[in-house]
Amino acid sequence: MFLLVATAAFVSVAYTLMEEMPMPPELLSCLQSFQAKTNITSTVGEDVFTFCLNKFLWKADSIRWIGYNVTEADLRFISSITTSLLHRGRTKRQTGPGNAPGTGFRVRREYRMLSDAERNAFHTALNEMKRSGQYDTFARLHSGIVVNSAHGGPNFFGWHRVYLSLFEEALRRINRNITLPYWDSTMDFDMTNPSESILWSSRFLGNGDGVVTSGPFANWNAGGAPLTRNIGGTSRLFSKQDISNILSRCRTREISERTALPQYSMEFIHGGPHNWVGGQMSGLNTAAFEPTFFLLHAFVDYIWELFRIRQRQVCNVNPSADYPTATNLHASNRAMDGLPGYRNIDGYANYWTQLWYNYESAPTCSRSNPSCGSPYLLCDQAREVCVSRTREAIGEDVPRGFAAAESSSRSRMHEAMIDVGPRFSAPPSDGRSADVQGGILGGASNVQAEPLGASIEPRFNAPPSDRRTEDAGFAALSGINSNSFHESTAATIVPRLSILPGGNLIRPIQNTFLLNGVADTSKWSYVPIQVIHSRPNGEVYSSFPINGGMVSLQQDVFSTEQYPQLKAFINPGHPSGYEHCKSDPSGAAQIYVQSDGINYNGRYADYAVVDARLPVGSGIVYMGIKQPSSAMSDAIFSAHDRCGRMCQPQCLVKGSRPPIYKPCSGAVRFTSSTPKMYGNTFGDAIMSVWNMINDNPQNSVGSVPLVMVCNYKDIWPWDHCNQGSGK
Repeated sequence: MFLLVATAAFVSVAYTLMEEMPMPPELLSCLQSFQAKTNITSTVGEDVFTFCLNKFLWKADSIRWIGYNVTEADLRFISSITTSLLHRGRTKRQTGPGNAPGTGFRVRREYRMLSDAERNAFHTALNEMKRSGQYDTFARLHSGIVVNSAHGGPNFFGWHRVYLSLFEEALRRINRNITLPYWDSTMDFDMTNPSESILWSSRFLGNGDGVVTSGPFANWNAGGAPLTRNIGGTSRLFSKQDISNILSRCRTREISERTALPQYSMEFIHGGPHNWVGGQMSGLNTAAFEPTFFLLHAFVDYIWELFRIRQRQVCNVNPSADYPTATNLHASNRAMDGLPGYRNIDGYANYWTQLWYNYESAPTCSRSNPSCGSPYLLCDQAREVCVSRTREAIGEDVPRGFAAAESSSRSRMHEAMIDVGPRFSAPPSDGRSADVQGGILGGASNVQAEPLGASIEPRFNAPPSDRRTEDAGFAALSGINSNSFHESTAATIVPRLSILPGGNLIRPIQNTFLLNGVADTSKWSYVPIQVIHSRPNGEVYSSFPINGGMVSLQQDVFSTEQYPQLKAFINPGHPSGYEHCKSDPSGAAQIYVQSDGINYNGRYADYAVVDARLPVGSGIVYMGIKQPSSAMSDAIFSAHDRCGRMCQPQCLVKGSRPPIYKPCSGAVRFTSSTPKMYGNTFGDAIMSVWNMINDNPQNSVGSVPLVMVCNYKDIWPWDHCNQGSGK
């Protein structure tokens, strides 16, 4: 109910055709805040838009998820822990030695650095908490109002620090010899395929492909549904570059919402592993029902502690006093939700790592010391980093090829059957997630898949693959020379994918067809959208080699450099793209188009393939929206290329003949009134664009209601779209 009212507040209601809408104020405000900080030639537009869009969708969707399922018994249990730890009088609590926890000081270590006995004891304690109901009590605390009061602002750090400390204390009351480990996901990010990590084996966290049926948490009930995962389905894990970015800042406001740029925002980046694991882990209200949640947040806290140490030693900043200015739910002196006795600023106190716990440094290695200290890790000597072994190292199967495709499909199906509510805002995929690769990496061979402790002798030099072997399939995706996998280095070299691999068109995108938490293809309608693509500056294509294969813009028959009259109309700029993005040598380009519901919870994505060689090329894509049969459907459309460069939405001017398009926000409303500008089925949408006359289909592009113009201008594509409908 609230969402419909909120939507109506910024929409002029109309009941014919497709109605252009102003961009929602919260989304526009976020985009404008970035526009004031940076420019499109130094910032990847897709990163900014994804960040702001997801933040807006959180706020809108959380209205429907305010059920705060914490009982009085839950609160009494949490109070029993905090009461035994807190002294009367805040000064004593903050400075006195009596604030140390009853179970003593503890040192948190990386999960794979635990011995088998220590790891099994940790699993046993978690299962004991699960059986007693204590685990679910903590999980329910991370829901309801906490979605807003512990996220989207500076209280993110402090609330989770207190929350983890109390959870750890409850664990240690079961077994004082254990502590909460952390998951350094950079060691999985640095693998060829992170989904093959040993973490997702029965010895560690259990399987990651759908309902969890193996490992210590098999068959857990996670918030009313089976514990479910879809590892590698979307987004990405922490990288070492992420941590370097964060540790390059000095003030908390530079790494916290809502004041940090995306590349420095720890909360935004931490959403990547949440969504990468998938299932309950991807939902703000359900994430804590997944045990991986606590390992991830211990790592987030570890990075924050490294940041705080740097504040003291390098920046001359007192971390306990560096709480950014905030109001309302994130105000420094506001009581923490669900954690009685603590204020928001208490999470910033220095005593946590002085009296409660500290961290053992993450594993490292080098050429001179090629040991990571764990049989479950190996040293990549070429990059001098520790990486996780694969499940094959302990004899567990790693599906590849068709088996991997089936596993990915099963994961998506299982994930679609659970309702997680609003999801975490997160970075886009690094090119290896299923939503980008379409499962193609299932056939990739991971060079770490040797038996545990195996000795790799020097290998024969050999000709490269004839393109039918697994290494060639991966090399084609990543740009890696398959012949580099020779000699003794084969055991340690772990090639890293480019951020968005070039050289190959990826497989079709498989949508989940989730609509308000239910997967149902019959509830979707389809809108035809034309994608118009102008060739970026500096790209060189030619139909045949010139001068011994060396081609320049002046020799490229497709380049506007040779046609002054055409060039006067087409002059792309230089907006920022992902660092390692490459053009496809075929000249084809994929333009990704996405629709997100404003008054419904649903996302649909697809791409158009255009001829990027041409000064101007175009393609048609048919995008899903909630079927407006019984009520209006409000959605916002966006588009970008593989480099993350945003396209500008343009809406059809009503009644224009011939059709005229003008820049718009991409936010539109559809109703069931006629004439409709969508198809009730995919086939209807196609027939709205094509007149099927015998065997001679004729194109009627003028009936397309929305156009995405990818002209790579040095302007924010949504900037001038919100100055009023008359522009």
